[in-house]
Amino acid sequence: LNSLIRNPSASPFLSKSLIQYSGVSNPSPGYVQRVARAFSSGLFTHHSGATFGDQTFGNLKAVAAAITLDREALIPVIDEDPISGNIREPLLKVIQFMRSLSFERRPDVKFRHGLFDEVSEKIGQMVFD
Repeated sequence: LNSLIRNPSASPFLSKSLIQYSGVSNPSPGYVQRVARAFSSGLFTHHSGATFGDQTFGNLKAVAAAITLDREALIPVIDEDPISGNIREPLLKVIQFMRSLSFERRPDVKFRHGLFDEVSEKIGQMVFD
C-alpha cells in the first residue's frame, strides 16, 4: 500500500478527487498541482505566512488547507465562470431546487400551467433523453 501511495501519479489523482469532492468538478491543472504539492510535501504555506501540516507525506491537514485556502477557492470571480464549479444536469438542478423547498406533490394538483409548463424547453433537457 505504501508503494501505491508514493507512486508519482497518486498525488495528483488523489488531489483532484478531493478537490472534486469539495465541490469543484473541473479544477484547473494549477490548482491540482498546488494541492498535490501539499500532499507530497505534507506542508502548505498560505500567502499570509501561516503554515499547515508537519512535513509528513500525505498530511491531510496540509491537503485540506491547500484545497480550502488556495487562491482559486477564494476568488469570487471564479464563481461566475460557467466552466468552473459543480456541473449538474439541468433536470437534476430542478429536482434539487424542489427538494430544497420541501416540495411534496399533491395528487389533486395537475402540473399543466406555470413552472412545469414546457419544462423541457425551459431547462434544455428532455426528461427521458
